[in-house]
Amino acid sequence: MKIPNKLKVGGHEYKVQITKTYDEAKGYNNWGRTNHAKLKIYIDSEINQSKKEETFIHELLHTVDHHIGSILKEDQVNRISNSLYQVIKDNKLIR
Repeated sequence: MKIPNKLKVGGHEYKVQITKTYDEAKGYNNWGRTNHAKLKIYIDSEINQSKKEETFIHELLHTVDHHIGSILKEDQVNRISNSLYQVIKDNKLIR
């Protein structure tokens, strides 16, 4: 799957950055995060490609959730994004 450099969600253009997301001082290690105020999605550069792809879908789901106001919990986003990624990969929907 090609992770785009930018994408539109809810009429807003988000930039996608592959960068180091680990904060050693805080012991904070997420594979990705989204900043809705800055319209940025960050994906950790130090994880393998399949985890980057899965994380992109996860953060995309957070972004859509933010714009529709459904307020999914983190465990719900994890389950949906992991399942969606598996369906996409197993059925070769995106190459």
